[in-house]
Amino acid sequence: MNSPANRIWTISNALSMIRAVLVLPVVFAILQRNEMEVFAWGIVASLTDFFDGYLARKLDQVTEAGKILDPLADKILAGAAALAMVSIGALPVWFVVVVIARDVVIFTAGMYVKIRLHIVLMSNMLGKWTLVSIVLVLITALFDLSGSFGWVHGALEILATGMMGASLISYGIGLKNALKRNKT
Repeated sequence: MNSPANRIWTISNALSMIRAVLVLPVVFAILQRNEMEVFAWGIVASLTDFFDGYLARKLDQVTEAGKILDPLADKILAGAAALAMVSIGALPVWFVVVVIARDVVIFTAGMYVKIRLHIVLMSNMLGKWTLVSIVLVLITALFDLSGSFGWVHGALEILATGMMGASLISYGIGLKNALKRNKT
């Protein structure tokens, strides 16, 4: 029988999967330039993000699959939303390239460690705050604050870019330490 950590079908994991599927209505609403609908779907996605972690701990449903699904759902949703926003001219291409490149590097490194060492590196608070900074950039771009408040959006792009670099370095250090601890 599978141990609790090896389960896939839990309430928490279902919420992460729902968040990944929310990419469809979010992208559609962005392409339709329906800011309020995007905002509403964003609230739903945020609630699934909050409750998947909360319920995983509360119901003792922290699983190996959940450690992968939760951040993967965040990456899929943020990346797809950013790509859709580039397609309507709301975000610069360079910013989206940085977001997606960082996520690909982190996911690839995480899967390498999972396959090689059979462990899942947990996301950390810096990574969570980095996602918040990316979402703030998306929100300011979505509501077209580049008018009289363009400096806010520009400052948030710079902040998010710096945080993406810092979180990538932090993840790299965690990866290096995991490899060093489990060296055979």
